[in-house]
Amino acid sequence: MERQRVSSRFMAIVLAVFAFNLAEGQMNGYYVNDMFTKDVVLEERRGHAGFALPMFDVRPPPKARKIDNFVTISSYPTKIASDFKFTIAYNCNKKSIVIVFIDGYMDEDSTFRNDTNPLLRYDPKIVGRYKTVCKPNYVDYATKKTGKITVQRQFSQRPSVVMPIALPLHDVHMKAIMIDLDFWRIVKRKQTGPRHLYHLLFDKSTVKLSTSLGVAHAPQRDEPDKCFSWQYQIFDKKFLERPQQSIPDEECINMIDYPIMMAEEPYGVIKTFPTYRNKEMHAIAKLDKIRLTFTATFYLMSWCKTNEMCSIVQHISDEDKLETPVLLINKQGQLQVQMKAANNRTYAHLTPFSIPLRSWVKLDFHQANSMVNITVSHGENFVKEKKFVALFRAPLNFVYDDGYLIVGGSLFCRNIDGIISQANICRTKIETTKAVNTSPAKKLWRNLAKNFHRETLMRKIVQKSYDLHHNRKRIFDQMCQPYFLEVISGKHSTVKNHKIEFCELKQPPTSRDKRFTKLDSIIKELPGDLSTKGVEDGSTQALLDAFLESLENMEHFKEFENHLDLLKQAALLGHPLAHYYLYVVYKNGIGLNRNMNKARYHLLSGARLNDRLCIKTLGYHHFVGINGFPQSNEYSIFYYLNAAHKTQKDLLEHSEKMTSVNSVRLTDEAQMNTQLDQDEDLFEWIKLQAANGVHSAQRNMGRLLYWGQQGLQRNLQEAFKYYEKAASTGDPAALYDYGVVLVKGHGTSENVDKGIGLLKQAAELDNPGALNTLGWYYSVKEVNYTKAVEYFDKSDNLGSPDAAYNLGHLFHTGKHPEGRDLKKAFLKYYRAASRGHVESCLQVAYFYNVGIKNFLPSNPFVAAQWAKYLSEKNPVMGEIIRQALQAFRKKYWAKSLFMYLSVAESGFEVASFNTAYLCEENKEFIGDSFQNECVWRFWNESAHNPRPHPHALNKMGDYYYYGRNGETSNLTRALNFYGRAAASNHSHAIFNVASLLERHTRDISDEELESVNLPINISTSREDIVLQLYTICSASMKDEASIPCYMALTRMRFNILWRETSLLAKIAAFGAVLLTTLLMWYLHSRRREEQLRQARLSLTLESQLTNNVPDHLTDTPVIPTVVEESESDANLTNYEVEEE
Repeated sequence: MERQRVSSRFMAIVLAVFAFNLAEGQMNGYYVNDMFTKDVVLEERRGHAGFALPMFDVRPPPKARKIDNFVTISSYPTKIASDFKFTIAYNCNKKSIVIVFIDGYMDEDSTFRNDTNPLLRYDPKIVGRYKTVCKPNYVDYATKKTGKITVQRQFSQRPSVVMPIALPLHDVHMKAIMIDLDFWRIVKRKQTGPRHLYHLLFDKSTVKLSTSLGVAHAPQRDEPDKCFSWQYQIFDKKFLERPQQSIPDEECINMIDYPIMMAEEPYGVIKTFPTYRNKEMHAIAKLDKIRLTFTATFYLMSWCKTNEMCSIVQHISDEDKLETPVLLINKQGQLQVQMKAANNRTYAHLTPFSIPLRSWVKLDFHQANSMVNITVSHGENFVKEKKFVALFRAPLNFVYDDGYLIVGGSLFCRNIDGIISQANICRTKIETTKAVNTSPAKKLWRNLAKNFHRETLMRKIVQKSYDLHHNRKRIFDQMCQPYFLEVISGKHSTVKNHKIEFCELKQPPTSRDKRFTKLDSIIKELPGDLSTKGVEDGSTQALLDAFLESLENMEHFKEFENHLDLLKQAALLGHPLAHYYLYVVYKNGIGLNRNMNKARYHLLSGARLNDRLCIKTLGYHHFVGINGFPQSNEYSIFYYLNAAHKTQKDLLEHSEKMTSVNSVRLTDEAQMNTQLDQDEDLFEWIKLQAANGVHSAQRNMGRLLYWGQQGLQRNLQEAFKYYEKAASTGDPAALYDYGVVLVKGHGTSENVDKGIGLLKQAAELDNPGALNTLGWYYSVKEVNYTKAVEYFDKSDNLGSPDAAYNLGHLFHTGKHPEGRDLKKAFLKYYRAASRGHVESCLQVAYFYNVGIKNFLPSNPFVAAQWAKYLSEKNPVMGEIIRQALQAFRKKYWAKSLFMYLSVAESGFEVASFNTAYLCEENKEFIGDSFQNECVWRFWNESAHNPRPHPHALNKMGDYYYYGRNGETSNLTRALNFYGRAAASNHSHAIFNVASLLERHTRDISDEELESVNLPINISTSREDIVLQLYTICSASMKDEASIPCYMALTRMRFNILWRETSLLAKIAAFGAVLLTTLLMWYLHSRRREEQLRQARLSLTLESQLTNNVPDHLTDTPVIPTVVEESESDANLTNYEVEEE
């Protein structure tokens, strides 16, 4: 009730005030006071007395009070905190939005931090934000609020057990902006690009403020906002007490720190950039800025001889696309800088200068956002410089952990023609050149220019000698005419004042030096119409043939040095294989002093000329890390991929100068008998069988001659004839072989229609090879991938490796109807490689090298093994092995040993085995000609192969058992090698293990014995182990080692029997043996006397009969002879009889 009375009184007061004001308004002509008129207008009610409030405002618009747009912030902390509170005051003349945010830089790099050019500057990291809507306030001067920004924990709180890493922040600012609300609703939906929307609006806004803030160090920051349980409090205390340790991550990476030879091939040294494990570095790398440094030192031989562009460095993404950065060289030697922008467009700049040739060059490349700065230094100590600065017209894109960086070539662009001795990249900062080692590694690499100059000079000498010997007009055009030739020809003028030019008759340079005697005779025998390249090729091949022929007539390796000039001259003229042979000579010190500098020079020079063995040897040396070459899977896979790529091309070339690689060991008679020669009986027998219509013989002859197998050279024409005969039988495999050679035109003219018809016949009989070839035809010739995939799938299901490879290729290139799929491509390639497909091994090695995102991690070690496997099938190496085997069978020991040694240096295990065997069997022939001992070394290399031969393991066991070069024996290592060989059921090794355990039982511990994988149960006693080994060894009577095994087994059993026999039994046995021995000796002596007596009696009777025979009963006529001679003969006969 009291409340109702108060309300009634209040209403009465309001009505009274209203009535008073109304009366005052009537007196003023319907106007109230100024304050009231701003709110409402009264109008007269028509039809009755009084006034009423209108339904809407009918007043003229009043003059609005001017409101300024502004934002002010006060009462804020001086340092950032987890809960950053502040007071904000603002007003606006139109509905707007007010944004307050805190940002800062995560690194200390201040380059272009405050630049006005948006292509150079980069924005700080936003760590907290606050938004509010502003409405026009006509009553108060400003709207005031208390705002709060929650700063991200890693920037505001100390490290703890739940947040181990606190990220740093530099140059921190608190910023505020006011934006029209309608404009904000539009731009927040349509904004795209690398910059944050807040930073864009801050640059464009007219109402904004910015103030700097401080940052506390990580230990002095706020406490964690989480409430820890007592267990976590203990852990957190321990966490704070331990010293902080950063995770090691490479910000700058040495991609190349040892000289690498490149020769315009589609491969390079690859480095994949893993994501930073350190969260701080990862966060910095993910900022919207680019700080990139690339330095390289290289030596260019030419400017892209075979391609439009050559690559120095490329960045390839996980999607196989070129990214930022890409540095190329064109045919004019200009450097092209290619970048990918944020809009996925590619831009490039071209330097106005060219890279110097045949000089060491240092390249410094720095990139800061869209600006690149290039410095090219060259000359002595790199004192000469060329600089280039460019600004790209769009923001660039660089993702540090996307894909891989490759120094050299790729499938997009091949590498340079030269040497790269150093390459370094920093992916998140600009590194000064003083901190990077840019000089070549050794003096050898600095002096390469001199050696290359000698090669150029030698070529000029040979060409000049050729022109002089063959009277080439082009050389005489630049020579004066000899005086006596003018007189002879009658062209000499008798005019007194006639000026006569005298000159000496030019002598070919090769005729002036005795070292060039053989070369000079070769040049004379060359045809007179050869080109410059033809002269070089003809001369070098003749020199190399002469050298190999000299090896056949060599009686001792001391004569080797007398023939080295032939090799040196061939190498100077650019024969790649001659460079490799010289590497073998200098590396092993054959006939001269060992010189590894010259050996490396020839090895790299041969690799520059694309010699297969040089490239493969470089890969092997880096794979193992021997002979001064650093162990590096990245370098190894670079060379091995290059060698494998060339192997693939050589196998497809089907040259008659190439042969399949055989794995014949000189100690294996069975394998030796399988090797054929066109002059041998076995080859003639197979040829006769093929001529008589034997189907299997025809196919075998075609296969042997087509691929050059079992020691034969390729002969495609003869192979085609045998394939044609074999196909007449209607055999599916023969139809396939014949159809393939017709389609490809190998050994005959190409006949696609007939070949496809034969392949279809074979395909109807479910021949997998024919089904695959039809798929290839429809994918390449008809370009019908759907039908091609049908044939490939059928062939793949039947086990064809070629079909699996072709399916992988379609998935890899995106031509498969299902689209591009790298995972399926790899699986198909791997299936084909597992079936023995050559080209698939190359693809598997490539994928292992670069990896597949979220499926296959990069593994250069496995990639190198796959590429090595393929490179060991190179037919050029196969031809050298074939010649070595033929030389061995013809007993040309020097040639056989040198050629096997050359292949062994490339890491081929069978060649190492045969080299060790030849060195061991011909020690007297070799003598001290090898400064680098070859027997133990190559047995060792063969034994340390991933798949060693047991004979090599047994040999290494012998070396460690008996000691080498005065060294003491090592029973542990000897047992290890013997045991590994015994595990392969090698009889000699089993005997050696048993003998070692029998003689050195106390010296071998049980742990050492258990570590050996013996083919027996070793849980018994040592004596039982030895008996088991001797029993296994003597079981195979076909092996020559079974005899000593059987004797040793018999001896051990007799010893056991003797040890377990009583003393009386031993005495009785000894007596019985003694009596039996005496009795046998007595009987044998009586028998011997009886035989001698019978012999004397028969001689006596024969002589008596001879003296009593009449002359007329003899068949031989009487011939007068000298009595002295007859008597002498008779005496001689009697003497012989008496002696007998």
